[in-house]
Amino acid sequence: MFYLIILLLVIPMGLFGQEKSKAFKTISISANYLQNINDNMFHDYWKPANGFELSAETEFYFGKVELGAQLFSINAKNIEQPDFLAVNMYIGWSWEQKLFSKFSIYSGFLLGNYYMNFDENNIDVNLKTESEFSLGLKAGLKYNIGKNLFINISGRYQIIYTYHRIHLSYISIGLGKTFVTPKWLREFLN
Repeated sequence: MFYLIILLLVIPMGLFGQEKSKAFKTISISANYLQNINDNMFHDYWKPANGFELSAETEFYFGKVELGAQLFSINAKNIEQPDFLAVNMYIGWSWEQKLFSKFSIYSGFLLGNYYMNFDENNIDVNLKTESEFSLGLKAGLKYNIGKNLFINISGRYQIIYTYHRIHLSYISIGLGKTFVTPKWLREFLN
């Protein structure tokens, strides 16, 4: 709920401020470390290990669009449940607002496919994998450490739509680099 409030407060700051000519002007690639910080029914059975995320974002006609993938190793707490590898592939949208010359804040949402591959030989082959819709919210802070380099710190809330919903909260820290989009790619995307 906290992230939704931040999202609703930050988005209106620049609803009409982005120029269409900025669409696809740059691409930012980032790698992030993710740490699960909540505890709920899911955590009674599994312990999410630290995760890794790789993402790319670009300016869009309004806000920014993002493609990314998160990788997690989920360890069972009991022998009755299998360990599994989880990959969340997503597309997202966010709004970023510059606060100071080197600081900016952002918030947004992510829509994804949360794929689980269970590590158990005794599971029926048809039940060894599962793929579910995921929805997430994020809010964070970027600090520019160089002309094209930045540090990214964020909080995220994610729901995986299994029969029993899985609610996960993460903190994340990472490093990113921004590039000018090659002219041919920018023309193709426009």
